[in-house]
Amino acid sequence: MKKLFNILGLLLIVILSLFFYFKWNELKYILRFGNSKSQIIEKNINIGKISLGDSTIVHFKIVNVGTNDLKVEQTMSNCQCAVLKLKDTIVKEKDTLYVDVLYKPVEKGKFDQEVALLLNTAPPFHFLHITGEVIE
Repeated sequence: MKKLFNILGLLLIVILSLFFYFKWNELKYILRFGNSKSQIIEKNINIGKISLGDSTIVHFKIVNVGTNDLKVEQTMSNCQCAVLKLKDTIVKEKDTLYVDVLYKPVEKGKFDQEVALLLNTAPPFHFLHITGEVIE
């Protein structure tokens, strides 16, 4: 019986170690001090129809609802057709961060363009979506 508990304990340690190893990038944001909280006013914006060759700017608003400064640590896009513009990377308590995304389509058809923000929040990754249809 004691041997069974030792094996189960060792197995639990191995599982927890693997979890921490593979999830450390997310856990380090959850466990650190000074995190803030954010509220994204609208995560998905449908711009309707846009002509190939045109461009549009899509505005997202993120409110700092925490007591610490909200910090944008990194921005990412899954294509060069979306360029992010930020006025500030640090937002004070109860203030608003405006994220402007310049979208210029590269092919016809329906699209769902994703833009990611890495913030000092838990969870740290926030995804914004621009959807619509590109016509000629």
